[in-house]
Amino acid sequence: MELYQLQYFVEVARNRNFTRAARRLNLATPALSLQIQKLEKELGTRLFNRGQKETVMTPSGEMLFEKAQALLTMADSVKQSVAEVSELRAGRLAIAFIYSLGARWLPEILREFRSSFPCLNLMTHEETSLGVAALVEDATAELGFLELPTNNQLFEVKEIWNEPYYAVVPADHPLASKKNIALQQLEKDPFVVKRGESQQQTIEACRRAGFEPRIACECTEQETKLALVQAGLGVLLLPQLAAGDAREGVVAVPIREPKLAREVGLIHRRGKELSAAAAAFIEFVKNKPLPSPAEARPVRTAQILPALPGPEADQMDHSAPQGLLAPQKFLDRSALVFPDKVALRFNERDYTYSEFNRRVHRLAAALRKAGLEPGDRVAFVCSNIPPMLEAHFAVPLAGGVLVPINVRFTAGEIAYILNHSGAKFLFADADFAASVRPVLGNLGGIKKVIGIQDSRSGRSMGDMDYEEFLSTASAKSAPSLLRDEEDLISLNYTSGTTGKPKGVMITHRGAYLTALGQIVEAGLRPESRYLWTLPIFHCNGWCYAWAVTAIGGAHICLRKFDPNKVWSLIENEGITHMSGAPVTFGMGGGPASPGLIAQCIELGARIIHGYGLTETYGPYTLCEWQPEWQKLSLREQAKLMARQGVPSVLGDAVRVVDEHMRDIRQDGQSIGEVVMRGAHV
Repeated sequence: MELYQLQYFVEVARNRNFTRAARRLNLATPALSLQIQKLEKELGTRLFNRGQKETVMTPSGEMLFEKAQALLTMADSVKQSVAEVSELRAGRLAIAFIYSLGARWLPEILREFRSSFPCLNLMTHEETSLGVAALVEDATAELGFLELPTNNQLFEVKEIWNEPYYAVVPADHPLASKKNIALQQLEKDPFVVKRGESQQQTIEACRRAGFEPRIACECTEQETKLALVQAGLGVLLLPQLAAGDAREGVVAVPIREPKLAREVGLIHRRGKELSAAAAAFIEFVKNKPLPSPAEARPVRTAQILPALPGPEADQMDHSAPQGLLAPQKFLDRSALVFPDKVALRFNERDYTYSEFNRRVHRLAAALRKAGLEPGDRVAFVCSNIPPMLEAHFAVPLAGGVLVPINVRFTAGEIAYILNHSGAKFLFADADFAASVRPVLGNLGGIKKVIGIQDSRSGRSMGDMDYEEFLSTASAKSAPSLLRDEEDLISLNYTSGTTGKPKGVMITHRGAYLTALGQIVEAGLRPESRYLWTLPIFHCNGWCYAWAVTAIGGAHICLRKFDPNKVWSLIENEGITHMSGAPVTFGMGGGPASPGLIAQCIELGARIIHGYGLTETYGPYTLCEWQPEWQKLSLREQAKLMARQGVPSVLGDAVRVVDEHMRDIRQDGQSIGEVVMRGAHV
C-alpha cells in the first residue's frame, strides 16, 4: 500500500465521483480507477459502490477513510519536520498580530527574518487582541502578538515589550514643543477617542492623573482620530507605535506622569511543541525594540487632503482621476459616505467600506512595488471570496488589467489564457491548486505567483501568501494612472465552446456605465445585501462587483454554491438580491422556463429575466415587467416573463436578422442571429 494510493482514495471519497477526483488530481480517470482497484485487491475488500451518478463508500471504505486521513496528516507532519530540521529550507510559519504592529514595526522585522530564511513561507493574520488569541488557540496561527494580559492557562508568553503612551496634540498646541508633559496638563483640553476599549483606557488614564476627561469627539477609525486632532478638535492618547503615525500639523509628546504603558506579548499555545520556524523567529525577534514616534516610519491608510474654504469643499480622496468614468470612483465614494458600513461579509467576518478601501489600496501598492507596469495583465483564479472583489478595484488602481479566469477550466485552458493574455502576475486560490500547480513551470511571462488561502481552503501555493503580499506595502492612497476611460480595466475570456477562449476587452467607461445600469434594473439600494451565487469571474459578476459597491450595498461572499447554504444565508443574512444562470435553480443551460419562474414568484421572489454575453459586459436584454401583467394569473405572468427581448436601460434595441442581415418577423417563431451595439458592447 502506497501513500499516493491513499491520497487517491481520499480524493474519490470526498468528491463521490471518479471523474471529478481525477480532475482534481490531474490524472486520467482510467488511471485513477486502476489504482483504486489495486488498493481494493491488496486489502481484499471493495471500498466503493460505484453508481452512474455517485460513488459512495462501503463500510470498509468508511473505516479506511478515517484511518487514511490520519495517515496522510501524519505523513505531511513528518515531511514538515524533516524540512524544518534541514535548516528551514522549507516549511511555513503563521503569525497573527494586532493592527498597530502590522502597520509599523512588524513588516521590517518580517523582512529581515525572511532574508535570513528565504524559503520559509510566512502567513500573516491582522486582528484585534481577542482575534489574535482565537487564531493561536485554534492553531490557525502558531505565534501571536497581542496586548497583555491574556489567558495564561491557554497561552505561554515568550517575549514582552512595554509600549508607553504619548499625548497627540495639534502642532500649534501650547504643549507641543515640550520634551514631555504630565497628563494633568491636558485637564482643560477636549479629548478625541475611539469607541470601545480605547475610550475606556483614556478615561481610566485621566482619572489616574486626577481629572475626568471631557470627550469631545468619538470615532471608529485611527485615521479619523488623527484628522480630528489635526483639525484642532481635541487631543488624543496613543501607544508608542500608533503615535508614530505622524502627519503634518500633529505632534506626539511623551507623558511623564502618571506612567502609562501597555504590554505587548508574543504568545503561543501552551503545551504545544514549537516548530523550528517558530523557535527561530522567537530567537530572532528578541531584543528588537519598538521604535519611538520620531523613529517610526509614517504609514497612513488615507491621505488627508487640505480642506477647501466654503461649502464647496471636496472631501473625497480621488484615487480615480476627476472627470473620467472609472469604477474606482464607486469605492472612493462609498468609503467616504459609508466608512463604517459593512461592505463585505465572508465566513462571519465583516469588512467595512473603510477596511475594504484600505485593503484595495494596499493591494494596489503591493502590485506596483512588485514591479507592475501600466497595462500589465494580472490574472486571478479565485472563488467568490473577498480577494476577488478587492482585485476588481486594486488591479486597475495599480494601472494593471484584470484577467479573471474561469475556475472550472482545465490546467491546459488556464495555461493558454495566461500565455495568450501575457499575464505578469497570477493570484491562485488554493482550492484550485490541482488545476494551477501543473502549469506553473510553463509560464515564462509570469513575474510572481501569489497563493490565496482562507481557513477552509487547501494548501497555499506560489511565491507568497495573499495576506503576506498585502503586508509588503502600505495602504497610503496613491493617484490613479488612468488617463483615458476607454483604457482596459478587464480582459474577460469566453468559455471557448466553439474554439479557443477569446479575450473580450472591457473598458473603464463600459464597466462604469454597465454597473450603473445594473443598479437601475435590479433596484439596488444602500441597504441591499447581494449574495454571490453568480461566479465573479463571469463577466465580472455581470458588473455587480462594481454595482453593489457603487450603491454602498453589502457583498455577501460565498466560496461555493451549495443550495442548503444559500437558503440559510437568505434566511439569516437578509439577502435582497442574488443572480445565477437557470442551472443554478435546477435547470439546464437554456433560458428559464415559465414553470421555474412561477415557482420563484410563489416563493415571494421578484424575477429579472435577462440575456447577455461576455462581449456585452454581461447584461444586454431583459424582460421588463408591465403593470398590467399584475391582473393576469400566475401561469400567464410566468409565460410572459420567460421572454428576454427588450433592451436594458443602457443598451440599444437588439436586432434579430437572417443570413442577409434583414430583420426577421417578431412573431416568436422565426429564428435568426442577434446583432447588438451600444456603450457596453
